[in-house]
Amino acid sequence: MCAPNSFSKNRPYSGSIYECEASVKLILIRRGRDIWKRIGMRGQVLTARKLLLLSVLVLGASPVAAEETTTPDSQPSVIEAEGSATTVPRKTLSDPNGPASAMPPRTSAAPAKSRETVRSESAVSKSNKASREHTAESIIQISPPAPIPPPPVEPVSISFHALATEGGPRLRSGLIWRIFSAKAEADGGFELISTHREAAPSTTLLPGEYLVNAAYGLSNLTKKIKVDGAEMDDETFVLNTGGLKLKAVLADGTECPDGEVEFDIESDERDQFGKRETILADAKPNKVVRLNAGAYHIRSLYGDANANVGVDVTVEPGRITQATIKHTGAKITFRLVQRRGGEALAGTEWQVLTSTGDTVKKNVGALPTHILAAGSYAVIARHGGKSYSRKFAIEPGNDKQIEVAIADGPTPPKELQVLLEPPPPPLPGGSGFAGQSPSGAFGAAKPADPNAPLLNPGALLRPTR
Repeated sequence: MCAPNSFSKNRPYSGSIYECEASVKLILIRRGRDIWKRIGMRGQVLTARKLLLLSVLVLGASPVAAEETTTPDSQPSVIEAEGSATTVPRKTLSDPNGPASAMPPRTSAAPAKSRETVRSESAVSKSNKASREHTAESIIQISPPAPIPPPPVEPVSISFHALATEGGPRLRSGLIWRIFSAKAEADGGFELISTHREAAPSTTLLPGEYLVNAAYGLSNLTKKIKVDGAEMDDETFVLNTGGLKLKAVLADGTECPDGEVEFDIESDERDQFGKRETILADAKPNKVVRLNAGAYHIRSLYGDANANVGVDVTVEPGRITQATIKHTGAKITFRLVQRRGGEALAGTEWQVLTSTGDTVKKNVGALPTHILAAGSYAVIARHGGKSYSRKFAIEPGNDKQIEVAIADGPTPPKELQVLLEPPPPPLPGGSGFAGQSPSGAFGAAKPADPNAPLLNPGALLRPTR
């Protein structure tokens, strides 16, 4: 409590204890931060009372509670505030209230507070302290325990090897292994994890599911595997691989020259549009192509025109299937001359047509050469603003030259139109007159043979104008 000794030692102690407490509380609140700085700067020794008053400011406790814990022998606290000094008297047990005349005149700039104001401020300070203590306790109670980190996941060793057939020998070279994640991405693809080109690779994978693809040429197999446990696993892939070797010969049995024949390996099945999937384009002759066992369609083109042949083959597992394709085409050279046997004229435009009016090739030059399939054709040569034409036929393996002579005269426009758009042929068994049967106008009609070949099947596919 307030003691009679203060900064003004000559002034007697007077006033009530409540007014003293209000003065101390007001000074602690307004000048609390300056007390420590000023005491520290002047090198004064802090007494127990000074420390207690400073703790009142920090903790928000009531000055009354602080002074009640102070011993009667405690020394007075000297507090400076903006050049004015206030002596804080100590409350004695003999005179709890003290005469009003004993209160010294105020030297502090702070106004006096009533008893009710002091009590309300003390209650607020205690409430704030209790609130802070409750908050600290709440934080300690709701703080979750530190999570225990999961044990690290160890990768598992795994190896792969491939067999050509079930029970067959292991493949020693030419393999490519690709390991994908089994989880599909947003675009529908799978993330490639690693690629191995060894015949029997060994690697480590984290536990989980994976897609593994083993490719041996065009033969391949994809398996879904599950990696778990700590022991090394060995995966076996049975590819059921077979080989296909292609060869092309002419009508006389001689082999087609290299560079003039090509092969396309297609799927045996067709899609909804009647097209086949191309598995390998431009396959080389006399080379073994590794494929999965099964049926395939081979399309071979001799030259750059229409001499193509298609065959179906079956590849057996563990064996090499050799397919020989026979071509019936012939090499044809075209020449535009003034007279038979003359020199070829340069700058001639050529158009080769089938008997149904379909264009096979177009070219510009003096001596164009093409390999055409056996059949009937027509050629149109345009030179100097005029058109010349000639019809010819090709026999299997019979190479020859086709001369178009200017001396024979240009072709009339109507004849050119017939070559470009020939009329459809009459139906089999008909007389050419609409509504008339072969046996007469009133005779019994002879039914058409459903197995009879079409004379001009291409004409049925040509769109009408």
